[in-house]
Amino acid sequence: MVEGWAEEILLPALAKRMKSAGLISRDITEAGVSVVNVGNTAFLHYSRIFIRTGGPEINIPVAIVTDSDIPEYKKKPKINEQGEPEYDERDRMIYDYVPIASNSNEITNAVKKRQEKFNKQMVKAFVAPRWTLEFCLLKSTSFSELFISTLKKIHKQINPNEIEYELAKKLIDGNLEKTEIAHQLAQALLDDNTSLEIDLTDPSCGYLLEAIKYACGH
Repeated sequence: MVEGWAEEILLPALAKRMKSAGLISRDITEAGVSVVNVGNTAFLHYSRIFIRTGGPEINIPVAIVTDSDIPEYKKKPKINEQGEPEYDERDRMIYDYVPIASNSNEITNAVKKRQEKFNKQMVKAFVAPRWTLEFCLLKSTSFSELFISTLKKIHKQINPNEIEYELAKKLIDGNLEKTEIAHQLAQALLDDNTSLEIDLTDPSCGYLLEAIKYACGH
């Protein structure tokens, strides 16, 4: 179970790439796994279907893939030398996007809380250790280079020297082309000519790899 189109598009392609690399014996299709896009984060309504309060448990591995949703940037009005908000020529307030001090305990607790909420019987949650899927891809030891090139290809107007800032800005403003990015990443993963080495110890995207392994019965 995933919370959006990006994960639904990306995970099957990633599983095929993992199989071609010898990391799993069966991809999602071969293992008979369905990727269910619930369209939000209300996984509990659906995960309960696989939970039994009495009798034998359902022996089907169910992986829930979700974001931690702990913001790493925030939006605030830009202040001038007089201590007042700045406005542009159209009298619209100008905003700045600033990083939030990292709090590893907050992220750890958020991941733990979601795992405790969903982990029961054969249902298991795999939670992003960073803000969102896209932020995990940016920081990934496996997919960062591919993600950045895809992001720059789709959002040609962004500053290539400020990728993290530009990504954070688009995530906050809600104008990141998530589906198109996932589509192009999936196509690249399925292309044998794409140079890529998947790191199973990837601290940012390991949760995706582990979710696939679990669902595919590896």
